[in-house]
Amino acid sequence: MKIEETNVNELCGKAIAEQKNKVANSVTLTFHTSLADTDTIETDRHRTLQAINEMLANAIKNTTKGSILLDCRKIKNDQGTDSIAFCVTDTGCGIAPKHHKKLFERFVKLDSNKQGAGLELYICRTIATKLGGSITLDPNYTTGARFILTLPVVAQTATTLEEQQ
Repeated sequence: MKIEETNVNELCGKAIAEQKNKVANSVTLTFHTSLADTDTIETDRHRTLQAINEMLANAIKNTTKGSILLDCRKIKNDQGTDSIAFCVTDTGCGIAPKHHKKLFERFVKLDSNKQGAGLELYICRTIATKLGGSITLDPNYTTGARFILTLPVVAQTATTLEEQQ
């Protein structure tokens, strides 16, 4: 991991630009932020972009009409420190509650007819964990799916992350 100061809105804008041509014509892909254009976090820029792109790709694959929203905001995490929440909300097929627990496991595909190897969410979880964050599914959102990637504003050192493992 190469930790560096990263502009959050710029990173999200790049993810939207990389994914916009993959969205079905009947789907709108938008970005909303409550952050200032100057807000930054200490993170691995490449891996964070990869995680956001994986979440967007998952939404694109499962949304044939409606919308996909990437929303970014600052929150307080469970320890009371600042984090950034990257939320991807879609109006796709949704996820049955019986599948919620296994979503982030490797090679899990809920629809064998869909493209992919079932690694997108597993990769997101791995990246989030390595960066001191987390990824969750919002079980209360039922009009599709909402995934929330949370990363600390100030990165943990590699030594600290290794101690956690």
